[in-house]
Amino acid sequence: MIKNRISTQFLLYFFMMMFLVVIGCSSSSDNPAPAPAAYTQADLTGTWQAHMLQAGTTNEWQYVTVTIDSTGTLSFVECHSPTSTTCPTGPIVWTINSSGVISETDNGTATDSHYTMTSNKNFISGTGTGGGDTDYQLLIAQKVVTGTTYNSSDVLSQTFVLHQLVVGATDNEWYYGTLSTDSTGAITQTSWTSHYGTDSTTEVPGIKLSVGTDGVVLMDAVDSFQGFLSDDKKTIVATYTDSAGNYRLSIFQITAGQSDTAGALPAQTGIGHMLAVGASPAPLWAHETITVASGGGITESDWVSSPSTSLTSTTMTGSITSTGTVTIAEDASQNGQMSYDGKFIVLTGTRGSGVYSLEVITK
Repeated sequence: MIKNRISTQFLLYFFMMMFLVVIGCSSSSDNPAPAPAAYTQADLTGTWQAHMLQAGTTNEWQYVTVTIDSTGTLSFVECHSPTSTTCPTGPIVWTINSSGVISETDNGTATDSHYTMTSNKNFISGTGTGGGDTDYQLLIAQKVVTGTTYNSSDVLSQTFVLHQLVVGATDNEWYYGTLSTDSTGAITQTSWTSHYGTDSTTEVPGIKLSVGTDGVVLMDAVDSFQGFLSDDKKTIVATYTDSAGNYRLSIFQITAGQSDTAGALPAQTGIGHMLAVGASPAPLWAHETITVASGGGITESDWVSSPSTSLTSTTMTGSITSTGTVTIAEDASQNGQMSYDGKFIVLTGTRGSGVYSLEVITK
C-alpha cells in the first residue's frame, strides 16, 4: 500500500543524519576494523531485554523479556505497556541472515519488521509497523549475557550522555544532554537540549537511579521507568511515561574512559533505523544502508520507509570527538553518541519543520 510521500525537506534532513552509520570507527587506531564473522541463527538464541517506542494511531512504549530458541521462536517471559501486561500470541519467529539482518514472521505471515544485530552480537535495533497500518515502531534489544554480575555501584557516581524521543498527546520531541549521579544514585541534570534550545544546570529533586543484580534499572519517583544495563555496563535503554502522560524511549551512555579518534568520520558501512514523530510526514519509520567512502563521501542505498518514497542523495560532512560525540556540519540539530564499544550510535535531530527523530545505527 502506498502511503503519503515524504517531503523534500524531510529527505534532506534524513540523509544528512544517515551518514552516521560510520560507527565502528571508535577505535583509537585509524586501521580498518576486521570484518566480523558471519551471523548464524545461533546468535539469536538466549534471553533478551527489549524496549520499543510506538507512534501513530496508538502511541505507547513497550518493554519485554523474551527468550529465543534455536529455531528463532520467541517465548515471552513478561510484557509491559502503559495499559497492558498481555504478551503477543504469535508464534513470532526471527530469522537472521549471514549479514546480521533479522526478518520476522507472526503466526506464519511475514511482517515488515527489519532488525540488525551488532557485530559483537549482543545488541539489536530495528523498525516495524504495529497492529494497525499506522503504528510505527523503533525497537532496541539487549542480550542478557550469562555470567554478567551487576551491583548498585554500576550506576552510582557516573556521568551519562542521554538521547531521548518523546511521543504523546502533549509533546512530540527529541532531547539530548548529560546528567550525573552521586554516591546515592541521586540525579543532577547538567545539560538538556531540545529544538527549543539548551537549559542550564538543573537539579532533579528526589529522583534516584538504581540497578538490580539482574541488570534491571529503576528510577525512584518514576514508577513506569524500566531500563536494562548492558553487559559492559556502559549503556542503559529504558522506557517510561512522563508526568504529562507522554511516552519516552531513552538511551543513557557512560563515556568515562572512552577514547575515539577525533576528526572526520572514516570510511565505514552500516545500517540505520529511525523513528520520527511530530508533524507530517511523521509519524514514520525508515531504514537504510549507508556507505561512507574515504574522505567522508556518502552513498545511500536500500532505503525503505513506512511512507513509500524515492531516494534522493545529498552531500554531508560529519565529525566525531574523542569522547564519541558525533555532529554534522550542515545540520546543527543533529547530535549523536558513539557507543563505548564502537558497535552502534544513537542520535537525535530535527528532520523538517516539526519532525523530530531518534536514530539507532548498528555495525
